[in-house]
Amino acid sequence: MSMRTNSRLAAASACPAPVQRALGPILGVGLMVLGMAGCLTPLDMLKTIGKNPDSTHIRSANSEMAKDLAVAQRLVDSADYSQAVTRLQNIISNSPDSPVATDAYYFLGITFHHSEGYPDAQRCFEEYLARAPKGRNAKSSKEYLAGLADLRTQNETAIAQLKTRLTDGAPPENVPAAQLDEWTRLANLLWQNGHFEDAGAIYKRIIALRPEFAKDEKFRARVEIRPDGQFVLLTPQEIERRMAASHPAQLVGVDSFSSKRYRGWGSSMTKDDFYHVTGKVLNRGETTLNQVEVLVTIYTFGSLVLDTKTVPVGRLNPGETRPFSIRFTELDTISNVGRYECVVSYVQ
Repeated sequence: MSMRTNSRLAAASACPAPVQRALGPILGVGLMVLGMAGCLTPLDMLKTIGKNPDSTHIRSANSEMAKDLAVAQRLVDSADYSQAVTRLQNIISNSPDSPVATDAYYFLGITFHHSEGYPDAQRCFEEYLARAPKGRNAKSSKEYLAGLADLRTQNETAIAQLKTRLTDGAPPENVPAAQLDEWTRLANLLWQNGHFEDAGAIYKRIIALRPEFAKDEKFRARVEIRPDGQFVLLTPQEIERRMAASHPAQLVGVDSFSSKRYRGWGSSMTKDDFYHVTGKVLNRGETTLNQVEVLVTIYTFGSLVLDTKTVPVGRLNPGETRPFSIRFTELDTISNVGRYECVVSYVQ
């Protein structure tokens, strides 16, 4: 780089005196620019005016998700699995490629495992290992997967044995209490191994014979009986659909970064610092969302609000995704920004 600068100076010194006098101010500006920008020549600098050559990503987005992950871990520890699943799935949806999302897959696997959603637990542990084969939770994930494989084999063996003894397709009208317990065990094993429809058919028959079974905790977590008597299986797909219906507007891929813009020449050259928050809003519901807006608030490393802005996104049809971007400019220094929060609102 120094060779390049010296060659320009040497070429200038070889010019006639009038030309040197004409080039003097330009060279002065050039030396000033090179001193400020390191290796940038005046021509290089002209190309960067009004652009963001020094963009630097910051970690506030990941720090916010890390806080969410810590909350989810506490929910798992307290056996509040339904709340933990929602929070963990939101982390993964909002920033699917982040390291925090990778850890979220691991804890989501634990959550499904404790809830006896073994097929989903297996999927989550496998996803974690695919992302972090040498991660801090890799060994534990492999142990869970080995245990799930053994359990799945044991369950299939038990299912075959029970089906051999229980020759009917469903509990008969006059089934004795001991055999009804076996039917219940068969339904539970089928559910654990992902045979939801087969399990649901048996659950429905058991309820017809023993209405009090509707109070069973496992049954209530797997089957909903509507007022009209209709059975709805609470499969992972159904739970996900309900989550989407209750919270249709979802923030996806939200991130932040700082940028700098140089303007002016000579002693008047200044640098503007900006803070950007970008992302997308997805309508994962089944109805159109109107007046969709994203409210972004930036904070110091404590809880002091630095600024807040709202960006309109507009109308979102089911399945539609639309990007948003907000730039904060009136800041004393970017280093004061510690974190941000995004809230999406809409009218249905």
